[in-house]
Amino acid sequence: HLILRGNHLDGSIPESITLKENLPMLEQLDLSRQRDITGSMSATHEGIDGGLGGLLPSFSTMDNLVQLDLRYNKLQGPIPADFLQAVDSLIFEYAFLNANELTGTVTMDAIGDLPVDSVFLEDNKIT
Repeated sequence: HLILRGNHLDGSIPESITLKENLPMLEQLDLSRQRDITGSMSATHEGIDGGLGGLLPSFSTMDNLVQLDLRYNKLQGPIPADFLQAVDSLIFEYAFLNANELTGTVTMDAIGDLPVDSVFLEDNKIT
């Protein structure tokens, strides 16, 4: 498990965290709540400061991943086409991506065979 929730990290998510060869047994990754939230939360994310930004990386090689929590950051761009392709849909529990700045559409390729109700995307700019 790698749980760094609420540590006020900024910058982008290092690619090394997303590669199986670096963390072959990683089951839970929690980088959520890295930004400061002041006032009420809105879809435009007014009143926020800090947080992990840049493009959402692919976790396509992380076949042991069971829980992914990246909510309440400033991740941008589309969900990669191979985002969670390698995860085992029989054991995968959730991907919290809500309250970021993700855009575009979500393809079935991106989430593989995962149940639709295991990927949370609210409060983004998904079309």
